[in-house]
Amino acid sequence: MSEAGLFKLLSQMRMGNPNWFNQVTTATEAGLLREMTVMQAIQIELTRKNNELLDRLGVVVSLDFLTRMEGAGGKDLTDLYTRMVGAQQ
Repeated sequence: MSEAGLFKLLSQMRMGNPNWFNQVTTATEAGLLREMTVMQAIQIELTRKNNELLDRLGVVVSLDFLTRMEGAGGKDLTDLYTRMVGAQQ
């Protein structure tokens, strides 16, 4: 089973189950804690995956920038620096 398939299955077990709300309202304290732990674990894993994808995006953007700047001369880089510093002030 793929990662996306697992998340879909876990969400369907909750949102797709018409009895889920009744099960939660009648659950014992241990059952509620188990449900909360599973939900938090899923949230943490999704956050971790999101951060991993943001890191990859940063690498792709950096490589794109370097590729575009390979042919640039010193004057072009100086002009770029001046524009960027001027935009910050």
